Amino acid sequence: MPAITESEVVRVAALMKIGAGDAAAHVPKVQKMVGYFERLDEVGLEGGAPAGEAVDVGDLRADEAEECPEGLMGHLKGEGGEHVRSPGLR
Repeated sequence: MPAITESEVVRVAALMKIGAGDAAAHVPKVQKMVGYFERLDEVGLEGGAPAGEAVDVGDLRADEAEECPEGLMGHLKGEGGEHVRSPGLR
């Protein structure tokens, strides 16, 4: 497995538009992640059955907007009007 360098961590962080902070502290973690991906690459997939099946897009229902029942928006937390603020993802 090729060694991950601090400069590579800084470059990838810049490409992802995130701060690298102490890049040297991230090197062992990134090295470990790369090792996991290399192990996954070694798994033989020949002869295995697919995990799912293809679905024809034409068989899906139409995606259509529906009006809310009268008065529902008044019971939802948010800024009122036509939009509702959802909680942030963590």
